[in-house]
Amino acid sequence: MRSLLALTVSLLALGGCVTENSYEGNDKPVVENTINNTGAARTRIALALEYLNTGNSSQAKYNLERAASFAPDLPEVHYSFAYYYQQVGEDTLADNAYQKALKINPNDPNTRNNYGVFLCGINEYDRATEQFIKAIEIPSYIRVAESYENLALCAIEFNDFEQAEKYFRSAIKHSSMRASSIISLSALYYAKSDLHKA
Repeated sequence: MRSLLALTVSLLALGGCVTENSYEGNDKPVVENTINNTGAARTRIALALEYLNTGNSSQAKYNLERAASFAPDLPEVHYSFAYYYQQVGEDTLADNAYQKALKINPNDPNTRNNYGVFLCGINEYDRATEQFIKAIEIPSYIRVAESYENLALCAIEFNDFEQAEKYFRSAIKHSSMRASSIISLSALYYAKSDLHKA
């Protein structure tokens, strides 16, 4: 009798672990959709940027909000929001969004480079330079030449031609075929009346 009771209890316990893979009365399997939140967020970011490029800022913002709901800790979400705010003239919100992205991942070189471009655009030369340098110093960063070029262009905006020349040279050292840096450095030499170097 005790063995029958033990067998009944164990069968009941096993019955609680069963997972149905089809609907009752139907052999068709249940398909469970799982979402890749990071992938979904990146898709929404891409849509947002397309909408922004076509001038549809309300749809851009909607898609960025959806991206944030999928992956609130993804730096791309916040620096994309920052870019959106830049485009609609909300500089304080853009600055806050960049800072939020950096709080999530202070070693994201794309955030630092983009933040530097933004800061240069709002006449914050020292802060911009700091962000570009921090991006360049991240060992895994592969777009170093682009950041040096951005640094040089920012230096030109603030009439710091000596630093601009230095930064263009560094950009070319990191990417000797970077035509935009070569042309810009030549233009800088020409503007300084150094025709031989130009």
